[in-house]
Amino acid sequence: MSDNILKSFVPMMEAAVHQRNPHLHEWWRIILYIQEHVAQPGDRAVVSLAVIKRQKGRAWEDSYDGFANRAYEYLEFGYRMGASEQFIKRIAWTKPNIRHDAFKDMNSHELSLARRIKKGENEVDQAYDARMKTEGEFWVHQEVLFSHTSKRMPIETLRDIPCYSEDECHFVRLMVEAIVDMDGDKDGNVHQIDTVKKASKGVIQHLAWVLMQEAKLAPAGRPGIAPFCTSFYLREYESFWDRWDEMTALLRVSKAVVANLLITLYFKRFACDPRSELQAS
Repeated sequence: MSDNILKSFVPMMEAAVHQRNPHLHEWWRIILYIQEHVAQPGDRAVVSLAVIKRQKGRAWEDSYDGFANRAYEYLEFGYRMGASEQFIKRIAWTKPNIRHDAFKDMNSHELSLARRIKKGENEVDQAYDARMKTEGEFWVHQEVLFSHTSKRMPIETLRDIPCYSEDECHFVRLMVEAIVDMDGDKDGNVHQIDTVKKASKGVIQHLAWVLMQEAKLAPAGRPGIAPFCTSFYLREYESFWDRWDEMTALLRVSKAVVANLLITLYFKRFACDPRSELQAS
């Protein structure tokens, strides 16, 4: 059943785009509504489609029951798999006008993939306009925004990316050796250097594997980041070795960078403990 859901629903949505199906707007309203109500608040138990439809009178016309059944099968399966976000993003590009909606009103510097020198010349209207009304709709917008920083890379570049465990482990070992190298003068204050010295083997290997994943995504043209994020630039290298060499060279010398890589991502740090961030500001 699960394979049939995946094999039928996604192609159906893609075909609807090519056929300019006039029902797509309503289909997407139903998709986002079902996604929002597929699980109960609190215990997160799955809610039946019949209950979802009756939650606010009648969420859609009876003529759309056939589509709603197929959408529910797809979204309910995604929820049970713990992959709701991935399932919504898989069909993101079928949402009508999504590219226009996602990039609407964004400044040129927020869309530029070149190194940024300035942030724009004029202040802009920042009033709330509710363009994303559900978490599912946010996932759709995020997928489209992330695609803007993606590139189609030459096949030669893709073939150069390590994909077998023997090669990956070789690169990871080189990175671990660079991280723990304390010979000679190192960049970083006493606290940063001490942080690196006291990191366990498991933590260091985990960090090296995270860097391996990111280093593979970059030459694949899939950095997975929104274009408006500051300090982002996707540099191209002749080979994966060249990219990895520069990464290990920096971490061998700079323990400040290693320590910074261990810091919690700011989004998570801020959301988990806003009081500390407020007190520090």
